[in-house]
Amino acid sequence: MLASNFYSSLFTAQEDIDPDAVLEHVPIRVTEAMNESLCRPYTEEEVDKALFMMGANKAPGPDGFTAGFYQEHWDLIGPGVRRAVLCFLSGEASQRGANRLQQIIDTYSLGSGQLVNRDKSTVFFSWNCSQEVKEVVRQRLHIKTEALAEKYLGLPTALGRSSKEAFEYISTRMHEVVCGWSGKDVSCAGREILVKSVAQAIPTYSMSCFKLPAKICKKMRTTISNYWWGSSADNRHIHWQRWDHLTQPKSCGGMGFRDLPLFNVAMLGKQGWRLLTHPDSLCARVLKGRYYPNTDFMLATRKKHSSHTWRATLADREDMKKGLIRRVGNGTTTKI
Repeated sequence: MLASNFYSSLFTAQEDIDPDAVLEHVPIRVTEAMNESLCRPYTEEEVDKALFMMGANKAPGPDGFTAGFYQEHWDLIGPGVRRAVLCFLSGEASQRGANRLQQIIDTYSLGSGQLVNRDKSTVFFSWNCSQEVKEVVRQRLHIKTEALAEKYLGLPTALGRSSKEAFEYISTRMHEVVCGWSGKDVSCAGREILVKSVAQAIPTYSMSCFKLPAKICKKMRTTISNYWWGSSADNRHIHWQRWDHLTQPKSCGGMGFRDLPLFNVAMLGKQGWRLLTHPDSLCARVLKGRYYPNTDFMLATRKKHSSHTWRATLADREDMKKGLIRRVGNGTTTKI
């Protein structure tokens, strides 16, 4: 009772408050027109615009059809797809929404003669959906797999404050691959080829999007080093040279193995370079609108709630500056 009374008095709002006295001095950032635009229902024109903004041969769906297929035959299939998309966007993840979605699937199957493979299908939920609602929808649709639950295209879809657990699968995957080579009589030249062409290639895609934790890079380095010196990922042998010596080029006495943290920085530097050299690309325009609408990439700051991808891109910017020169041109963008 004592604790209850203490926190009740601490967190209970006082009576006779007038928030309008303060709010009237707070500048309005979202106008009525903007709010009305954001809250209005989706339209068929927006569905058409979203479709034709997609690359014709990019990211085919589970059925193998690319956006180009829908663009080419939109006059024929457009009305039905529009209705399905608008119904999906307007419906909520509930029993009613699941029933309506099931009706759409049944109608499609009846009209096309094609059946939906539930085992290969996935359902995507908003972060706001509770586990109870998700379970209701999955049972009604008979679809057990949740889309984007953990990874998409080999990358984690959600990262918390600690990214070590999210990228643990990379070091685990490398360890499993190298363990498959253990116990086999492979020459030094053969081990070198396996390390460079297979093991070191595993984290390349992830390193081009995220800055991997130092502990993950250390685990991968240990796995490669153990295999190089002892033909095993786990058994420890004498390491006759330091790893930083082996990462030197062969012309300098090393083996030319990758220094994984430095390679990570180099891959992220390519992303920053693309933002500088291709400012009209979709990725550059999205990032500019989100993180640096009134300046350029080299002057952009790290905001409090920036994504991990954006933080990783900024992490290499200082290294990029060491190799950049500025052409003054007409001087309109140069501050003195």
